[in-house]
Amino acid sequence: MIEVFYWKGVLNMKNRILIFILLLSATTCFGQILKVAKDDPTAINSIQAAIETAEDNDSIIVYPGIYSEENISFGGKKIKVKSSDTNNWQVIKSTIISQSYIKFITGETNDSILEGFTITLSNGIHCENSSPTIRKCYITNNWSYDHTSNYVINYEPGGGIRLIDDCNAIIENCIISGNVGSRGSGVYIRSENYLNANSKFINCTITNNNIRLNNKDNDSNAFKYQVDCTCARAEFINCIIFSDSYNFHLSDPNYPRSLFIADPALVKNSCVNLAYLSTGYYTPYSNGDYYKPDAPILNLTTVNNNISQTPEFINPLRLRLSAQDTFDGFIDGDYHLKPTSPCINAGTNDYIYTGQKGSPCNSRHSRYRRR
Repeated sequence: MIEVFYWKGVLNMKNRILIFILLLSATTCFGQILKVAKDDPTAINSIQAAIETAEDNDSIIVYPGIYSEENISFGGKKIKVKSSDTNNWQVIKSTIISQSYIKFITGETNDSILEGFTITLSNGIHCENSSPTIRKCYITNNWSYDHTSNYVINYEPGGGIRLIDDCNAIIENCIISGNVGSRGSGVYIRSENYLNANSKFINCTITNNNIRLNNKDNDSNAFKYQVDCTCARAEFINCIIFSDSYNFHLSDPNYPRSLFIADPALVKNSCVNLAYLSTGYYTPYSNGDYYKPDAPILNLTTVNNNISQTPEFINPLRLRLSAQDTFDGFIDGDYHLKPTSPCINAGTNDYIYTGQKGSPCNSRHSRYRRR
């Protein structure tokens, strides 16, 4: 029998083969790490190229830079795509996916993870019959729209995130702010089967998303919600969903209410103002679009320890106006909470984030909980 010395003991060939198999299994389980960077010749310089190279259980680490790629799609892979330090707010702010279309449309599960990015000047995140995990992202200043043949902009639902049909996505510790869409300007959720969709939003701030109605929508208030989940289930836990009157006036036809939801019991330990109760599905227009009659205001403070007060952000995002005094995007804000915020200590301990102090996922979001 061939024997080899291994550390302080003797390892025979049979055990050596066993250890090799275990090491091979560990490599398969944990996967390889791929590096994406702009100015490193040893790294991959495109997020999508790294995704196409990756296999299940791999991790893709993306270093700071602006990544403008037409489409980013996970292709159904169980991989992690992360910034180089997901607990450092400055790294998140400087690792930017811009002018892109992020799609989860090939049956992704919660093991497909996007974490620690600023997503901006893009067409938002589109999930359809897929259930990714989106974590610690700053989703801001995205526009959901299509151009017609004569270059007229038709705004679409869900400027920040769209969850369509059978989605059970997990969205946690994210800021969704300053996005533009025709309805559900921050988040739009729709499913043909209400019970098959049950996404979760945990420790998220959703505020100051802007409505831009198309001509056919102007006769209705039905579309003017930052979060529209009238046709699908979604839970909101330890979240702030707030319409800021600083940026809009109630008489403004584009003033976005906060939340449109069919089941108030799904909102838990959250701060929500201007919530409305949906009583059913949209009914179709003759042109194929959908219309839902306006609904009465909903008092969420009567269920699940919710509150409806001004969150008191340090410096919320502001409208940017052009020289003609018209809307021209947003000025970046600071969504840390002031020490006097009623949201502090008002959440639930079941969803405490333990990341680095100063990150948006700690000081900004998870201060909204009991301590």
